[in-house]
Formats: sequence, C-alpha cells, structure tokens
Amino acid sequence: DRPNITHPIPKAAMVTALRRLHAGKVREDGRVEIPSFDGQAAFNNEVQAETSEIISFAETDELTNPKSGLYFLISNEGHQNLFVSQASLWLYFRLLPAGPEKGLRRKITVKIHYQEATALSGAEGSPGGGGVGTGRWVLVEKRVDLKRSGWHTFPLSEAVRAVFGKGSRRQDLEVHCDGCEAAGVAPVLVDPGDPSH
Repeated sequence: DRPNITHPIPKAAMVTALRRLHAGKVREDGRVEIPSFDGQAAFNNEVQAETSEIISFAETDELTNPKSGLYFLISNEGHQNLFVSQASLWLYFRLLPAGPEKGLRRKITVKIHYQEATALSGAEGSPGGGGVGTGRWVLVEKRVDLKRSGWHTFPLSEAVRAVFGKGSRRQDLEVHCDGCEAAGVAPVLVDPGDPSH
C-alpha cells in the first residue's frame, strides 16, 4: 500500500518505511528470500554483494524553479561502477477541499521533464524557466486518476542512467501538473522553509 500522510514526515522515517516496503520474505532459518525477475528466489547473502538500493530525497537551490523544480544528488558510494535497473520518482498529490464534489475522481496529467546530458551552464534551457544546462529536455507523462490524496510513481530509469553515463550525480527535474488547479489537486514538492525538510 502507498503511504497515507497528511503532513510532511522526517527523512529518517521515510527511509525506514521504504526499506520495509521493499523487504523480502524472511524464512524460518533467518535468511531473506528475494524474488528475482525470472521467478526464482534468491537469498539475501547471494545477491547482497551484487545489488543495492539507493534512496535520494529532493532538494531545491538557486538553479531550480522554486515552484516546479527539484533536484536529486544520487549517491555513488565508493565510486562503484553502477548499473541502474530501475529508478522511480514518488510524488505525493494532496486533494484540496475546493475541488469538485466529494467522492468524485479527479483526473490530471503530470509531466516530468528532465534534462538530457549536458553540463550545468546557468539558467537557460529550462521548460519551467528555472534552470539548469542547455541540453534537450525529455518528457515523462502520466495520467493520474485521484479519489484521495496519495503517492504516485513515475519511471525515471533512463534519466538516472543518463546522469550516471555523463559522470554526474545530480538529476534535475521539472514537475508540471496539467489540470491540477481546476481539479483542486496540489503536488507536494520540496518546501525548504519546512522544518521537517
């Protein structure tokens, strides 16, 4: 199930919850069974050296648009040679009381723009006006049907692979929500003034 929160939570609590969400099945002998893509079960001690999960939290700075921009510093612990098999952005959407009648589904379109591989060079080139380098902006688009506030995921594997491919650790994103205002929906992005950030 997706987390159900009504207020921001500390990063440490989020990391713990995400680890539990992705945990495998514990056998009687104490080994952790992790299902692999081919349907066969592998044990934690066999795959631990080969795989890892990286959790990164969004930040904002003078290079990101304060209303729609996010960036992530993606860890490359020990300067390992990493292959990204899957990367997802989790966004929380809050239903506002001023929206349509209670109980009706609210339909919105969320567009995540990420910049394809170039170095940072100022504030040009950003689709939202707040920016990063001058590379081509790529779009991930998803229709979201909301009945209540909640979390939604967006696939960003190619974006993160491109970041590692150029030797960088910073992933810049622009989040745009078509129909959010009319539907009474607010994407919850980073608020640097919030003490829980």
